[in-house]
Amino acid sequence: MDVNGQFCNGDVTSGLCSGASNIKCCTPPTPVSAAGRGTDVVCSIQPKVRINLNGLSGLDKTMAIIFNSKASFLFKAAATLGCRAGPLAATLYKESRGDGYGPDGRMTVRLENHVLYSKYTLGIANRVAKFDEYFSPHTGTANHVYTNTPGGPKVSFHGNQNKEWDALGVAQTRLSDTSALLSHSMGVVQIMGFNWQSVGFSSPQDMFIKMSRSLEEQLNAYVKFIQAHSACLRAIRDPPNFRNFASCYNGDPVYGVEMEQASDAWDRIAAGFCGNAAGDVGRCVSPGSCGAGNTQQAGLCSGSNVCCMPTSRPAFTAIASQGPCTDSSGKNGLCMEASQCPGTVYGGRPGCASFAASVKCCVAPQSLPVTYGDCRTSGGVAGKCTAEQSCIGAYDAGNCPSNTPFGSTLKCCPQVCAPAVITSSFLEEAAKFTPRSRASKMQQLAERVHRSRQPENALTPMEEEEAM
Repeated sequence: MDVNGQFCNGDVTSGLCSGASNIKCCTPPTPVSAAGRGTDVVCSIQPKVRINLNGLSGLDKTMAIIFNSKASFLFKAAATLGCRAGPLAATLYKESRGDGYGPDGRMTVRLENHVLYSKYTLGIANRVAKFDEYFSPHTGTANHVYTNTPGGPKVSFHGNQNKEWDALGVAQTRLSDTSALLSHSMGVVQIMGFNWQSVGFSSPQDMFIKMSRSLEEQLNAYVKFIQAHSACLRAIRDPPNFRNFASCYNGDPVYGVEMEQASDAWDRIAAGFCGNAAGDVGRCVSPGSCGAGNTQQAGLCSGSNVCCMPTSRPAFTAIASQGPCTDSSGKNGLCMEASQCPGTVYGGRPGCASFAASVKCCVAPQSLPVTYGDCRTSGGVAGKCTAEQSCIGAYDAGNCPSNTPFGSTLKCCPQVCAPAVITSSFLEEAAKFTPRSRASKMQQLAERVHRSRQPENALTPMEEEEAM
């Protein structure tokens, strides 16, 4: 192929092929199917105590959901970084409302056209023309559009994960796999792919595949990002400077205002709870009142109180689903009996037409465990088919189906873990959230200066002035 790579749908590497000087090595793109599936319901990062969501609303309820699903990780990470758990939880809220995956198990992603233009074109004329066939604009974070037909009509794709994944696939296969993976943000904390080295991966492809399959990989990358950026580490430690942290992590100081509000909400809902460096979470009680079956640790609570931590976790009955679905507006949900869906049920049964008439498309929060039918382990123990990270204790492949978004990775779990007490209002509220909502003027400004996390993506003086 020629030196500009116009006949290569992958990545061009020089110096690896013999022959004419314009013959280069073309590496095929990473197939989207290699990404795999993951889940937000991971038993190992959930606390063994939970906040009851009844009576909570708005931001307090959302932060309680994050506590119930990820507090064990957050207290452990806080000890590692020398900060409080609240500011860490606030980043999860701001970036994804705490969800790293959709109900179909695909990682939450966002392709940034302006970064893709910079990473792919490198000022080469024929690459600019090829970029323009599929994407626009060249700069800025607003009005991003794409097409999967060369030169065809372009449509917006942010706020719709199905279209985000389609746009990412177009960038990978029609432009450059590496450029595409460098130019999109991933997971629960929306880390850009160009950070792959600083967060501990061997390549952008390695980061993409591992984070797409594991929430823990996403969260560990978040800790490594902060450790690798001293400005972020200084800003998040007590007393936290949310404006400075936002400038370091997201590139937008205004982002810090809502981050501080989320951290304050965490402090309200988590008052009286405590955690240690091992990720054990409990409640602050007076000495001698911890009770049998629990462990206690001093120094984690105010005054003479001790942190009383349970040694076992409560079980939970998971939501039964017959598979993923998508409504007419692109919102993802789960096919289930309408009578079992306490959230929003969409008419027309999009994606569920092959099931019984009583099965509808139900939007449920991604932090709930989802099961795909009953099963028995190889030892004959009854259980539910679900993602292995959602299993408590022993599990095996059992007789689970393979025709689900998780393929052959479903396991038969006699006991399924869960992050929260489920209420109708909880599901209805969670259904309203999409990654990086743009309801407020403040968030619209954040969009215009989104993601300048490294020198090559630094804000212009005009953007810096606007963000002040």
